[in-house]
Amino acid sequence: MHKGVLPCNPDSTAWPLAALEHHMTQTRSKPRVLILALVNWYGAPRLPGAFRRAGFHVSTLSYSSLLIQRSRCVDRAWMVPETASGDEILGMIRNAIEHDGVDIVIPTDEASVVALHAIAVMAHKTSSSPRLQGVLKDSVGPLEQTATLR
Repeated sequence: MHKGVLPCNPDSTAWPLAALEHHMTQTRSKPRVLILALVNWYGAPRLPGAFRRAGFHVSTLSYSSLLIQRSRCVDRAWMVPETASGDEILGMIRNAIEHDGVDIVIPTDEASVVALHAIAVMAHKTSSSPRLQGVLKDSVGPLEQTATLR
């Protein structure tokens, strides 16, 4: 095992899919998850392995210096430049969602939740694609409830 890299064992027992099970019946062979990390949280690096074991194609979006980027269970890593502005980060997240065709976005920290809510509001105001709005709804809940969370 490489120092500083978390192991990935796809043969270990997968954890229950619960609410995400419906994605397994889509035409693609694997559901796609984007794990969003804008702040270091020590539990985040375990998420790619858990999603991989559950059968997901795993993408991450974070700064290159964050622990989540050390996981070997990531199929695609989107790197946020350290000098990126808030608007640039929101654009990168939206681009990653649309480009990778993700089914759900998992925020790992409060900043990520706030960013997803901002993207959901912008997507609603700009009449974005129904698919993007559906992914955001599955990820953060109904848009009507975002005001409650602020």
